[in-house]
Amino acid sequence: MLARYFPATFFALAFPVSLYAQVESVIAVVGGGALIGKAGDELDDSIARAEAAGHGLLDKANAIGKERLDQIDQITQRAIREAIGLSEKAAIKILEKAAEDIDALRVDIMADLKGVVWEAACQGKKLLMQDLPTSLGGLGTFLDVNQFELTPPVYRLNRPTTWFEKWYMDDPYIIEIKEPFDRTYVTVRDVMEASIAPDVISDDTPAHHIVSTWEYLADFALRTSCFFDGSSDRWNQEYVNYREQARQWRELVFIRIE
Repeated sequence: MLARYFPATFFALAFPVSLYAQVESVIAVVGGGALIGKAGDELDDSIARAEAAGHGLLDKANAIGKERLDQIDQITQRAIREAIGLSEKAAIKILEKAAEDIDALRVDIMADLKGVVWEAACQGKKLLMQDLPTSLGGLGTFLDVNQFELTPPVYRLNRPTTWFEKWYMDDPYIIEIKEPFDRTYVTVRDVMEASIAPDVISDDTPAHHIVSTWEYLADFALRTSCFFDGSSDRWNQEYVNYREQARQWRELVFIRIE
């Protein structure tokens, strides 16, 4: 999603000491053509996905998350050391093996996250539709068995205010409850993403509007995960995706301030 707003090269320049930059430096030293470039890109992608999962876990279980992020770093650093000085063919094998190892580690990280979410966020209990009046927390206000009102940190979409507007205009923040609950979440996601779509934001849009929207969606994805026994892989991944976008936006804001 960040690619909508910033080119990929921005991140390479913004974070010069990142693992991605280190992988690129190895490719530059080894030299070669498209094949080693492809291996480097695939390793970059594996690192990005695994780090996003690791940061998501870090938020919920600090010690385990830090350990997993350290493991990603160790695999990458080992590959970098081993690849330097080798032929292009040998270096490609090293990079490909590192990508495979990091992909496998990411599976373990998501399994860790699933267990943590179930025990902490879900408190070891599957939510049912009848739990909605008390389970939304700060994410929304239960209105009746058919609908609830979203309570995001920032309201960006137009809402009806006068009686006439309420007569002909739907309130985008009033959400119809659908079963199973993940269908409801999809509606919530569409509404919140629409509020920060490229055609409705500008250079003057406060950064916290975007960051808080991603964080709100991450929290809602976790709540949705609790409607499934043991928590849901799909919605845990959605949490990771939105949480990572919020983290990257926060870092971008910090860079601009600096």
